[in-house]
Amino acid sequence: MHVWQHRMKQGLHRLAAHDACGALKALHEAIGECPVHAKQDLSRILFFTGVTLKRLGCADGAITSWLEAYRLTKDGYSSRMIARFSNGYGMEKQRTEELDDWMAFYSIHVSRYLARRKSKRFCCRAERDMIRDLLEDTFCGLADRLRGKTPAEKERLFSSTRIVFPMSHPGDIHRDPVIAVDFRTGRRLEPGDRCPCGSGLSYLSCCGRIPSLKEGRSGHI
Repeated sequence: MHVWQHRMKQGLHRLAAHDACGALKALHEAIGECPVHAKQDLSRILFFTGVTLKRLGCADGAITSWLEAYRLTKDGYSSRMIARFSNGYGMEKQRTEELDDWMAFYSIHVSRYLARRKSKRFCCRAERDMIRDLLEDTFCGLADRLRGKTPAEKERLFSSTRIVFPMSHPGDIHRDPVIAVDFRTGRRLEPGDRCPCGSGLSYLSCCGRIPSLKEGRSGHI
């Protein structure tokens, strides 16, 4: 048995024993030990890493892990988990479609706002609440324009919506979002296009998914 297989087995035993933190540690070590050419094993490790993260309440991290597993081997188990727990934006599925839309809109614009900060965080709760109120007002004004649209069409609307943020310090200026391009075709990628990574999923559900504010920003908000 290879080292990574042993680590994976340890992780699964701990997961079965309801020790999710211990399982995550063992699975993380398994990912580090597993060579890229062992795609089936790596895909399986990533799948169970996603299951573990979901149990720990990190749904967005779980979706990312299942996506990586699916890209490697087109694993059916990972595909079903992605369909069950993610929405059309590639984010954690909320209770209603309106909440899905709100979380996508909020994440896009708060990420833009915080990108102007070296700290990548709000300076205080009052600032966070002020920005949330501003975004809620803008989002409510878009309600009529969202009816009947697909997530890809809504994402284009959200991304093109200009928000006049308060200038909190000198040098705070709006930065245009990064433009995604498929260099093989020389064409700008649209959210509803097939993802160029070869997963077979839409760009918005795969490499172009909207990251939640929890991802990569623990403690920043």
